[in-house]
Amino acid sequence: MKTINMLILINPSQNRRETEKMAYACSADRFILVDADLDFADQLALILEKRRQKVAIIPHLEGLEQLFSTVEDFPYSIAVEYYGAGIGR
Repeated sequence: MKTINMLILINPSQNRRETEKMAYACSADRFILVDADLDFADQLALILEKRRQKVAIIPHLEGLEQLFSTVEDFPYSIAVEYYGAGIGR
């Protein structure tokens, strides 16, 4: 089974410039954007989707548990980037 590289970005809107640079340089196959600023998350998702990368947007951190709780066979290699002090609640 092929391993899929996934990057989870928590609050990427807290450092927009760095996040956008990383999005252009990153080679992850899938992204999960956790951010209460849905306008920024949508803009970032459009950039990533133009590069044929799959993107999920979750407004709150609690959504991650639900996303991964149904996965039995988990072929992902995951990295997490955290920006800023607060997580959208």
